[in-house]
Amino acid sequence: MSQRKLSDKTGIPIRSIQAYEIGTADINGASLETIFKIAIALSIPAYKVVNATNERGKRIVKLLK
Repeated sequence: MSQRKLSDKTGIPIRSIQAYEIGTADINGASLETIFKIAIALSIPAYKVVNATNERGKRIVKLLK
């Protein structure tokens, strides 16, 4: 799913989604509401949203597959 589509589906600003994806913002600092919105939009359990990690070990959302 594109960042734009995820932003549109969740109402989360695209800048926030980009920050979670590249690791400049920690998804663990997001509200539960944000985590659940992302999980529902991606049709995945919420724990997978907070357990995704990038190569630097920062927790992020893997948005583009």
